[in-house]
Amino acid sequence: MSRAQRIGVALAVLGVSFSGTASAASTAKVGCGQKSGGQFPGAFEAPANLVVGPFVLVGWHQGTSSVFAANPGRPLRWKMPAFVRDGRRVTVRIAREARDRARLAYATRDAVALSDHPWQITFTACSRKKGERSHSSVDGKPVTFWSGGVVFQTAPACVPIEFRHDWSRVWRTRTLKLATTDC
Repeated sequence: MSRAQRIGVALAVLGVSFSGTASAASTAKVGCGQKSGGQFPGAFEAPANLVVGPFVLVGWHQGTSSVFAANPGRPLRWKMPAFVRDGRRVTVRIAREARDRARLAYATRDAVALSDHPWQITFTACSRKKGERSHSSVDGKPVTFWSGGVVFQTAPACVPIEFRHDWSRVWRTRTLKLATTDC
């Protein structure tokens, strides 16, 4: 292992995240300052969405090939707005076995290659206790909303994605079905 790789591993273990492109980093953090705004009535109950504790990915169960945005020379992109109930934190990561074919695209707007995107993102919602306002809600309750999605090399594919909320040590795994029903 090179010196640069050892430093990268040490920083990852310490939980250090990088800004900008993720080619130098495998993890990223987004918070109240990177939020978008919107209203999402019924999002925690909608069958098309994935709900894991205080976290929702909009459109998780709608992975037909028609939802993918393809740009020549770039990975396929599936837009899935994410939101977290205010005051909460959720970490999302692509499972180890799928990191070579899928990444998360919430913190890397100018990324071109798949490797430019992080495989793990921590979403920290706005907190009214800190005087922050999210400007988004689900059924009148505040949530913090981020625009973004998943990028991937090819479809169809089955991509295991892991979730952990707040300070839990337990990771929950769900499989994202990209243009397939067989996973």
